[in-house]
Amino acid sequence: MSKFPDRESEIRILANAMYQGFYRHRAVFPDPPVYYRRLLNLLLLFDGRSRQAVQAQAWAQSTALAEDQASAAQAVAEAAMTAKINALDELIEAMKKNLQYAEHVTNYEEEKLQLIGWSTRRR
Repeated sequence: MSKFPDRESEIRILANAMYQGFYRHRAVFPDPPVYYRRLLNLLLLFDGRSRQAVQAQAWAQSTALAEDQASAAQAVAEAAMTAKINALDELIEAMKKNLQYAEHVTNYEEEKLQLIGWSTRRR
């Protein structure tokens, strides 16, 4: 993969591969700008915020709510979605920093980049 993914599911897959790769191959990637534990924490935060946004949206769309409850539910859903987007943005920023580091430290060596789920070639 040489193009950063657009879909959330693909971002999750790459983030997980990066976490595992940076953890397992610390000799190859000794000093990433975003340490592997921080990358995992950002991924878990995004996953949690995603679940909260789904739950809040489901609650907001519930037909059993009174009008004042529906307004409050919609506000909660919007806040949850904002938190999810912010968590995703932070995760993406960390991933891109680490990818740039990995490309530099490996001199774009394909085998080593694949250790973190990345490639210099388009797939």
